[in-house]
Amino acid sequence: AVRDEMVRFSFLDPVNGCIELITNKTQELPYTGWKILPHKRPLLLTKKDVDLFGSHYPIPPYCLVTIRANLTQYTEEDLSYAVPLKGIDSDIDIFINRSLEIETNNNTTVTGAASHQTRQLDISHRSEQQTVPLQCDIRKLRQLIVTTINNNYARLSDLIETCIRDITNEFFQVQLINESVKNNPTSEKLLKEFTSGMEWIDNQSDMVECCKKFLKVCQKMGGTFLIVSQNLKHEWIEATKQEM
Repeated sequence: AVRDEMVRFSFLDPVNGCIELITNKTQELPYTGWKILPHKRPLLLTKKDVDLFGSHYPIPPYCLVTIRANLTQYTEEDLSYAVPLKGIDSDIDIFINRSLEIETNNNTTVTGAASHQTRQLDISHRSEQQTVPLQCDIRKLRQLIVTTINNNYARLSDLIETCIRDITNEFFQVQLINESVKNNPTSEKLLKEFTSGMEWIDNQSDMVECCKKFLKVCQKMGGTFLIVSQNLKHEWIEATKQEM
């Protein structure tokens, strides 16, 4: 995570207080082409969870927000989206800041002038922008994805075993595993099914979609799996930039 400016505050309710993040405020700056999509409403951070951070839990409380941009000639190049905080003693807005920058395989920036290349981009609230080239060597991409899983295999396997039944159901719902694996799951079978499936995918869009399903399952599991999702996405993007 990137460290930003520190914000000091106190809860208005010292016992059962909470911070609410307001994502539907009228904006002063234009944000044409961008969408802010909370994963739930209301977005609340309770005082109880804030107080537990550090002494009992290593992960701070958080709210998930997906940021999406449509690459068209009308899309604002830079996003600065204000999110007011309610439930605290200060009148504070925090800002979601993103820049739109996509590269093609010949390093030429894709702009809105090429309207026929319009495509939707999924950008995590804490992640890098999509930097996988529009065209790439599918064999290299497949190898990069599988190698990342293999390099993290031991840690992934141990973590999956802690909640094998729940995560198996999630994998089955997004069709990443077959019914045989669902009925007799192990971490080895789940990871093997994912990496083996990659060998049968012969186009980039399907491969990226499969990876998104894997990451979304991790995000839905929450806790340490949320960190896993962020790290895997970062490793896939960085490896792709280096090798492609």
